[in-house]
Amino acid sequence: MPSKSSLPDWHALQDRLHALRIRNRRILLVEGLFSAATLLCLLVLSLTAVESIFYLSPLIRTILLVTGFGLIIAVLGWRCVWPLKNRVSDQNLARIVDRQFPEYHDRVTVALQLSQQRDGKSGSSSALLDAAVVNTTGSILSLDFNEADQRYRIPRSAKWFGGALTLVLLAIVLYGTPISGALARLSHPMTHFSPPQLTFLNVLPGDIKVKVGGQVTIVAESAGKIPEKAILRFLIDSGTWEILEMRNLTPTSYSYTLREIRESLTYEIEAGDAVSKQYRIHAFAQPALESLHQTYHFPAYTRLEPRKTTNGSDIVALKGTRVELIALATDPKLSEAVIYKKNASKSVIMQVKDGTANGMLTVVDDERYRIFLRNTDGHENSDPHWYQIIALPDRPPS
Repeated sequence: MPSKSSLPDWHALQDRLHALRIRNRRILLVEGLFSAATLLCLLVLSLTAVESIFYLSPLIRTILLVTGFGLIIAVLGWRCVWPLKNRVSDQNLARIVDRQFPEYHDRVTVALQLSQQRDGKSGSSSALLDAAVVNTTGSILSLDFNEADQRYRIPRSAKWFGGALTLVLLAIVLYGTPISGALARLSHPMTHFSPPQLTFLNVLPGDIKVKVGGQVTIVAESAGKIPEKAILRFLIDSGTWEILEMRNLTPTSYSYTLREIRESLTYEIEAGDAVSKQYRIHAFAQPALESLHQTYHFPAYTRLEPRKTTNGSDIVALKGTRVELIALATDPKLSEAVIYKKNASKSVIMQVKDGTANGMLTVVDDERYRIFLRNTDGHENSDPHWYQIIALPDRPPS
């Protein structure tokens, strides 16, 4: 009785099925690589689109990248590793071949079943079973089992990959700058990136000094994406932040006037996604005369005692009278005081101490004078008041 090993056609059938198994494994491996590459393209396209629009936080960006990487690993394992580790049985391969060649009426499967019956010693004649196996395998020797492979999977997966790659390239061509920026941010998932600014502000007057009790009009001019409104935030040195809505001057500019400013403050403007830098309004006290005292020292020949006035202003005195002026300023930081006479070539520099200035005038002719004050911050009294000097001629006694 011939043994199974003596059936060369049977062994050839087994070898051909094994060759088909190896070929299908390679096909599935290539298909898996194409599938992973397709998924990679789609993930890159979707992640860059989301990143371009939303400027993701480091946490969300990292989660999405890890999830995408996990999906790619899963596809590679499912489509590439799993087929290599799981051996397709001869029976399944036989059914694949039979479906490819239906005109042979499942002869490959029949040959395997006859062989199994012979090995199982079913009670049938071994010689008859061997003859049936030889007859069946011999009838399918002309079949090309390679035609039953799954090569159709490769063009199909290649088309999917080509479409995904085309979408990526098209997106790069149409949206090169945002796509490249998004890819750069995705390559640094743990770094925080601020979204690009769409609105730009020009703030006037910026840093400025103003007299205590004065007012400042703040104007914000916008460019780029024009916001619907602008918000003024300011912080008084001795207070807390306050928020005010500015009024529209034009469709692109806004203004607000701060009145009766008593203290220095910091302010900034917010409009759209723009926030200006912080500016300072420095409120300064202008030195001014609080009171003016005068002491008249008459000429010696008059034998008149000195006379003091506490509400000094205009000077009316005999020619030659020396008038001592004591000016008390509102600012204790007074550093300089000058008596300016309109028709004199020289001014009189007063001595200053503890916010009080002292100086001396001599009545010669009719004249006008005023007193300029300056504090240690360099601030002056603007346009001080003019006072009259009336020189009385000396007349003989009547």
